[in-house]
Amino acid sequence: MAETNTNNFNKEIDCATFVSGDQQFHFHLTTPESVKEFLPIFLKLISGKVGRDKKAGNLTFELDSQKLVLDSKIVQQRLAASRNIEGYLSSRLVLHQFRRWAVEYVPLEARVDVMAPVDSEIQLELIEEIPPEYHEGEAAPQQLQQKKIADITTAVQVYQAFVILGAPGCGKTSTLEKIVYNSALETLNNSSQGKIPLFVRLSQQKNRQPFDFLKTEWDQVIQENFADALAKGKVQILADGINELARNSRREQLVDWRYFAQKAVDQGNQVIFSSRELDYEPLLNLPRVKVEALDDERILDYLKKHQVEALVDEMEINRPLTELARNPYYLSILTAVFHISKKVISNRGLLMHQFVSNLLKRERNNNHPDCMEDEIVISALGQMAFVLQGEGENLVFDLAKARAALPARVTCHKQEIVVDADALLRLGRAATLLDPVVDPDVRFYHQLLQEYFAANELLIRFKAGEDLSRLWQAPTLQDEMPPAEVGEWDPLPAPPNTGWEVTTILACGICPDPAKLIQAVRVVNPALAGRCLYEAGLVDKPENELKETRQVLLKQLYSSKIHLRARLLAGEVLGRIGDPRFEVQEMNGIKVILPQMVNVPAGKYWIGSQADDPQAYGNEKPCFNVTLTAFKIGRWQVTNAEFACFMAAGGYQDECWWQGDLAKRWLNGEDVTGGLNKSVLDFWDLLKKTPDWQERVKNNWSPENIKNWEVFINMEKEEFVQLTSRQIQTKSRRQPAFWTRSGWDNPSQPVTGITWFEANAYAVWLSTASKEIFRLPNETEWEAAARGVEGWIYPWGNEWDDDKANSIESRVMKPSPVGAYAATGGLGPFGAEDQAGNVYEWARSLYKPYPAQLFNEADQESTVERVARGGSWRDSRRGVRGAGRRRSIPDYFSDSIGFRLLSPRSVA
Repeated sequence: MAETNTNNFNKEIDCATFVSGDQQFHFHLTTPESVKEFLPIFLKLISGKVGRDKKAGNLTFELDSQKLVLDSKIVQQRLAASRNIEGYLSSRLVLHQFRRWAVEYVPLEARVDVMAPVDSEIQLELIEEIPPEYHEGEAAPQQLQQKKIADITTAVQVYQAFVILGAPGCGKTSTLEKIVYNSALETLNNSSQGKIPLFVRLSQQKNRQPFDFLKTEWDQVIQENFADALAKGKVQILADGINELARNSRREQLVDWRYFAQKAVDQGNQVIFSSRELDYEPLLNLPRVKVEALDDERILDYLKKHQVEALVDEMEINRPLTELARNPYYLSILTAVFHISKKVISNRGLLMHQFVSNLLKRERNNNHPDCMEDEIVISALGQMAFVLQGEGENLVFDLAKARAALPARVTCHKQEIVVDADALLRLGRAATLLDPVVDPDVRFYHQLLQEYFAANELLIRFKAGEDLSRLWQAPTLQDEMPPAEVGEWDPLPAPPNTGWEVTTILACGICPDPAKLIQAVRVVNPALAGRCLYEAGLVDKPENELKETRQVLLKQLYSSKIHLRARLLAGEVLGRIGDPRFEVQEMNGIKVILPQMVNVPAGKYWIGSQADDPQAYGNEKPCFNVTLTAFKIGRWQVTNAEFACFMAAGGYQDECWWQGDLAKRWLNGEDVTGGLNKSVLDFWDLLKKTPDWQERVKNNWSPENIKNWEVFINMEKEEFVQLTSRQIQTKSRRQPAFWTRSGWDNPSQPVTGITWFEANAYAVWLSTASKEIFRLPNETEWEAAARGVEGWIYPWGNEWDDDKANSIESRVMKPSPVGAYAATGGLGPFGAEDQAGNVYEWARSLYKPYPAQLFNEADQESTVERVARGGSWRDSRRGVRGAGRRRSIPDYFSDSIGFRLLSPRSVA
């Protein structure tokens, strides 16, 4: 109960003091009635200014002339001890684990899946773009995009169940904790509508069934019957760390969770999971919410909130530092280290080392009775972490098992020191190296801390000559790659992880001479060796290892013995460490990457499809013959690496590369032929006029996508236009539309998200810089290069083969690094690669009925649709045939359209 208190306000409070004017009230929170009396004041003031009395350790909330002073530790204990719903929810708002996100949280950007049709307006707000990728007479083989959302926590308003995915340290756990805080506050303010959040760590599940595990966690803090709460749909379950489930039982446990989540959602509850993306096996069959890296604006927001704006200047001149700061956990460590040591470190391993040293120094300054040499702590916890890492990432281990993993002695200053296990664990918890909440069991405070300590032990063992190849072995060959057990419309996953990737990368960072370690890793796992070279943050990369790793990865990319999943990974890593196929050179004072070209001989070529071809579309007929002079065409589609040179040279700033008034008007911000708004409406009209469109697209679209479009085409035109005009992405006039999108930004991927105008401007710029002639091919030239003199259906022949092209059949579901399909025969008749699928390629030609006419300079100013050829990762085998034609307005863009260059000069 509250008691009027006229004593001096500075008197030590028992639990909570409310000050209003000259009146003070004490709250002891010893009964359910006192908790309910306390709540209105608490909820009112918690939205005000928050501070902390460093001397007394009290938490203060101020609003206007009123103040609430809490001994947060006692309040949390008293509220939790009440075991009623109000007390439990209030304790979530006081407990630092959740409360801190009320003021420290920086909204994380994410991409969310569109999985089911709901209210049409909500559904449209989830669509980033819906481009009309179709052939004449058929609806588009198009998958709906993921929606970019500014704050990942708003996903709770859309889905009853989903999984948050991201890289280590990207903020998955923080997001769940922020959702707990939001839900607790919402439910306290509106108990009839809100849900009761239950945050659990899957590392603590052990071998229990989901219901039994959750019930045990619930019963510890809430008196109400858990089964009854579920039956009433009152629970919000937040299950953190799918990747922290034991590896040997993870799949079985995920199946159990899938059935539990389905039943819980049917009852009206909400279930949210989190997992490291590379470790996630989509057995839950849930929508994915993928955390994006922090952008510059969010990094600045975080630095301002933590009063370290001085780091902004450092990031402007230190690119590796900026890339490191895009990860929230590393950004928090950067900030903590800079606060204390004023050091700026971009090497991940060394940054973690400094962070740990600062935490241990803090405990020495606080005169912790169990303090010991840093070397002892790092060595002892390193041995324990190494053992635990072998069983799983960031698992909770019982005390006996953790103690058994600790060494009895460690070497410090060349002397053997006896390890006091109890003192070490107490110190580890005090320094938040170990999670203080988990006691007496043992768990590292963050998975990256466990991996850092394990990295130290890994280095010790490596230097001692131990064979560690077992840690890095991952399947790469065709006959050893396990099945990709994913949903029909899930993207093809990367090869399975070993669980030692991050540990090895951190070890590389703290190793004084990383060349030997990288060499040892490369023998077993070239992709991981490549990751060590670009993720560790090495200031001086060992050049020989860099060169050798590039060559091994390039060999893997073009080896038919290597499975597609491993070839794709090899290409992605290659792009990050410098693909030798795309070396930058300086020409006439400008840095460029010259395209590799293949010769197409002069001769007669058949264009189009025969009248009786059952696969042909109407716009491919009639078939006709053309005589072409010799020319060269790009071996690959123009990549992000190549296009980056154009951007760095000021390609978007200098109008001289943008030929014609139409292109210049587009560059200056005008949607000269309607842009995506027109394209989307054209596509909507097409579906309206095609009664059997569902049947036509069933092999290319997921069932969820078809259901979504059924909602859209049943709208009135005005309603559809109004909704899409709010949502359609505005095209940047300074970079490709998807330049920073994760999964589309690899230097070795084809550039996408560009208009016909941008493709032409690049060709003009490259021609000037190189003193050679480059342009887009006319569509007859493109088709001749893709089908050869025999007029093959596909670049490799007349028979379809899933292994030869990145089409919808491959389920890669995004552009692949160029050349990934050459190893299995995905070559054109003259040696060009990826001429079927991957991304559409802009042609120079206007879209006209066959027989097509050649492009002339007057066509530059035409607003008529242009032609794109080759199909994309979104298209089926029919859509990637060499004769296929697609038409698009010149200022159209999408995440599946790029271009390839032609040079009219052929080498004899």
